[in-house]
Order: sequence, then structure tokens, then C-alpha cells
Amino acid sequence: MDKKIDDVLKKIEKLEKSQGFGSVPRSTGQFLHMLLLATKTKQVLELGCSLGYSAIWMALAVKENRGHIYTTEIDKQRAHLAKEHFSETKLNDVITLYEKDIFEVLANWNHGEIDFVFIDAKKEDYKKYYEAVLPLLKKGGLIVADDVGKFKEQVKPFLEKVNKDLCVVSQFLDVDDGLMLIYKK
Repeated sequence: MDKKIDDVLKKIEKLEKSQGFGSVPRSTGQFLHMLLLATKTKQVLELGCSLGYSAIWMALAVKENRGHIYTTEIDKQRAHLAKEHFSETKLNDVITLYEKDIFEVLANWNHGEIDFVFIDAKKEDYKKYYEAVLPLLKKGGLIVADDVGKFKEQVKPFLEKVNKDLCVVSQFLDVDDGLMLIYKK
């Protein structure tokens, strides 16, 4: 990895440690990066950007795959910091940040089918996010939802919905804060 990009990631990790913005751990970022490389993913949608940490990890893979990542962050301070981080890593050419409500972005989606969705936003809305993104996800696409182990009660309706959904195959991974991988048949 380029030293400048790693320096930005380490800077975000320090911010996270001191202020708790809700970024994923490094190992989750590395997992997402490897997953996107292995699946040759081009079109990514991230719900909940925070400081841009996971978006940077995914953008590294998407850039190599000649794709693009679309991400959302409604909090102005977090969005401002994320934009700075994207610029510092010189990945802003493969990242589009929407500073809008997730449901507004999804209602106006005009970028075609999505290959991969990463959900890491309001836990109580995971079920609604899932229902909104599933029709936009291509057949054979993946959804990864973060924090499903850490916030089991808040995401329970989402987990129940996924487990009953016959058009997907899902698997819980006990990695970091818990990841739910969902494959659209």
C-alpha cells in the first residue's frame, strides 16, 4: 500500500480512538478490500461513510477494478473530514460522497445495478436499508452489514428479514463487530 494512503488511514484510526466516530476496525477494512478484489467488484454503494475509512479501503480495490464507490454521510462534520481524507489519498476520482439522507439517495438512484453494498449506518434502520437496496443489487451481488454482532438487538428485525428471505443466501461472520454477508441469488 502507498505510504501516503496508509498515513491517512492511521490518522483516521487515531481520530477514531480519541473521538469514537464509528469507523470499522482495520481488519474489517482489509477484509472488505480483499473481498472486492476477489470478486472484481466495480459498482459499490456504502451506506454510512463516517470519516471515510471503510470507503478508502474499498476504493483501493474499486480503483484497481476500474469501478466507482458511492457513499453517503448526512453528518456535515464527518462528511467534511471524509472529503479531506479522500483528497489526501487521491482516491476522490473513484469516490462520490452524497451528503444526504440515505433514503433520499436510494430513491433517486440513477447509477444502474449495484455489485456490492456495505451497510454501516443507523442500526435500527438496517431492515429498511436492506429492503431499499435489494432491488438495486444485481443478481450475484453482495451486501455486507457491519456491527450485527455488537448491536444484535438493534438489528434483530433486519437479521430476521434476511434469514427468511428466499432470494438470498446469508452467513454471519464473527469478525470484529460482526458481519452479515448476503448473496443475492
